[in-house]
Amino acid sequence: LQDRGDVAGATAAYEAAVRARPEYAEAHMNRGLLLTEAGDTPAAVAAFREALRHDPDHPEALGALALNLRDKLTAAELAHMTAVAGDPTVPPRRKAVLLYGLVQAFDARNDVPKAAAAAEQANRIAGEHARRRGQGYDPAEHSDYVD
Repeated sequence: LQDRGDVAGATAAYEAAVRARPEYAEAHMNRGLLLTEAGDTPAAVAAFREALRHDPDHPEALGALALNLRDKLTAAELAHMTAVAGDPTVPPRRKAVLLYGLVQAFDARNDVPKAAAAAEQANRIAGEHARRRGQGYDPAEHSDYVD
């Protein structure tokens, strides 16, 4: 439904999913993404927190929470997100989502070195994934945009 542009229908489907299986973190997380898209940040944050209540290490929910809260994350939340991002068992694509969220959280705190390191790691993961799919990125093609 979401892929066809039916945000309301997709939201209703995820709401039905969380009613049927309240412990299903993925449904809470996807509902949060739709709420973010709709501009309802408080409800989105609540959905991400609910996903994390059921799966505290859910990389996408952690990343989405970081993107939505940025400098409002607690030190404990940021430390937990950093630990999950450093976990070698987290699948790379899921780790990249979390890292992009951490970029925003570190940037909001003016911690440029950590933001840059997270961005570099996330971009490396995304680039590797793109190359595996035959969609490589050549930075030289965009050199005109760099000082």
